[in-house]
Amino acid sequence: MITMGVVAKGDSWKQRKRIATMSMKDRMEGKAAEERTPPTRDEVKCQKCGFKARYQFIRCPECNELQKA
Repeated sequence: MITMGVVAKGDSWKQRKRIATMSMKDRMEGKAAEERTPPTRDEVKCQKCGFKARYQFIRCPECNELQKA
């Protein structure tokens, strides 16, 4: 009976290790995909006041106007 407990513990340890490496693999693939397609550095302009930024914004930080898509 003692042996069964040790075997079961070893099996559960192997399963946890397998799950941890699988999730790490997914994370690394996601990071690699982000590096292949870097974020754009295009200039975005507010339609109302003409504020320019190098990031996407929904509401203009200068005039607080909601941007149309």
